[in-house]
Amino acid sequence: MKILDSSACLGDYLKSHKQKHIRIVTAFASGTEPILSILLDNANTIELLVGTINAFTSPKFIEYCAKHDSEKLKAFVDFGYQSSIHWKLYLISPNIVVIGSSNFTSTGIALTRDTCLVVKNTDLYCNYEKHFQELLERPNVISVKSQQFESAFNTYCVNHDRTQAGMARSRHYSTLEEWLSDETNQRLPLFIWDVKHTAETKAEATRLLQENSAEGDVPTLRDFFTYKAKKNELPFRQGDVVLCASNRGDYLGFYTFDRIIYSKQCHFIYSYRRSQYQHPFDLNGLKKKLKRAIPDIFDREATHIDRDELQSILFRA
Repeated sequence: MKILDSSACLGDYLKSHKQKHIRIVTAFASGTEPILSILLDNANTIELLVGTINAFTSPKFIEYCAKHDSEKLKAFVDFGYQSSIHWKLYLISPNIVVIGSSNFTSTGIALTRDTCLVVKNTDLYCNYEKHFQELLERPNVISVKSQQFESAFNTYCVNHDRTQAGMARSRHYSTLEEWLSDETNQRLPLFIWDVKHTAETKAEATRLLQENSAEGDVPTLRDFFTYKAKKNELPFRQGDVVLCASNRGDYLGFYTFDRIIYSKQCHFIYSYRRSQYQHPFDLNGLKKKLKRAIPDIFDREATHIDRDELQSILFRA
C-alpha cells in the first residue's frame, strides 16, 4: 500500500507504467490530454469513462478521446449530468487499484489538494474491474464511436458553454492566476469585432433601443455591438459577461450583454453604463499579452477562449 502526494504525484505514477491495461473512471476531466498521449506512447491500452456533472468536463478533452479512439484507447462519456458517475478510480493491470479524491484533471493528478492510495490486491482489482464493466452498461453511458455520440456531445457543448457563461457572470477572482486555480473554470465567452460602427449603424441602434424601452426609461449606454447571424445562431445570451476586443486587440474589456435586440438578420447587443462592471477577474497586467494574442484568435473565428490558451497567454514572455 502506498500514498501518493504532490511530491510523488498521480500523473508521474501513471506515466511510469508501460505495456499495461489502464482503466480510468473520473467525474471530471480537463487538461490531461498530454498524459493520455504519454500513456499511449508507452504501449499501454486505455479504457476511460468520464462524467458530466455540472458540465465541467472539458469538451476539448472529449474531442481528443473521440479523435484518438482505437484499439489502444476506448473512451466513454456518462451523459447523465447530475446523475453521472462521481468516481475517481484508476485500475492498472494486473492488480493495481489507485483510488482517492483525484479527478483526471491537470490539477487533480498533480495532487496539490487531492490524495490517492495505491493498493496492490488481485481480488480488489477484479472486483473493481467487474464494477467498471457494469458502469459501461448504464443507459446514459455512450461510446465516443457510437451513432448516438455526436448528438449527445453537441448538446453537452451547449450545456457546457451555458454553465461557463453563468460562472463568468457570478464569480469574481482578483487575478487570472486565481481564476485558473479553480479547475471548474474552463472557458470564457469571447467577442471580437473587425468593423467600426457607421453613423447609420449608430442611428439604427439608438432607434431600436428607444422603440424597445419604456417611455423615458432608455438606459445610458457604455457601448453596443452588432453580430450578424440568424435569430437562433447568436452564441451569446442576454446577461452574459463577455471578453470583448477589436480584431487588433484594442478596447479590451469585459462587457455585460444587458440587452439583445434582433433586427434584419443582425443582433444589436447593448452594454449599459454602471458604477461597477462585472468581470471574472481583473485584466490589469494582462492587456498587452492579450492584445498580442487577439489577432490569431480572431482568425479562428472563436467565440470563447479556453483556460489552456489563457494560461499560455499569461506565461508568455
